Amino acid sequence: MTDDTGMDVSPSWQELKDERDALAAHQKALVFELSACQGVLHSLARSGEVTREYADDAKAVLQRTPHETLARHDAELLQSVLAGIPGCGDNSCCISKPVGMGTNGGCRCFEDRRKAGLVIQRLGNLLSQRSHEAER
Repeated sequence: MTDDTGMDVSPSWQELKDERDALAAHQKALVFELSACQGVLHSLARSGEVTREYADDAKAVLQRTPHETLARHDAELLQSVLAGIPGCGDNSCCISKPVGMGTNGGCRCFEDRRKAGLVIQRLGNLLSQRSHEAER
């Protein structure tokens, strides 16, 4: 495919793959959230307690773009990698921000070999899992 100037503007394989992943994550999130909304609305309708807010929540889910959904999905995946690993207490900590007062001077988490190794191991496991899912 070319544009008006004759330049090739065909999407790359990686762009197509990223778009496919975004759409798949978007569809999965929509089905999950709308199924929950449907269940709540059904039970409330049977008891006569349906309010407009429930329909507005469903509309908000449908108005999300695939890229917003993929960003939320990616953030959840990264949170799962970092879950349970304590931060260093610095205000700019990469793993978890301190609750209350923190130190300044930069994150020191990756100077701790055990912590860095755990993050790398979890990322490797996640990559392996996602690779197997992509092959299906």
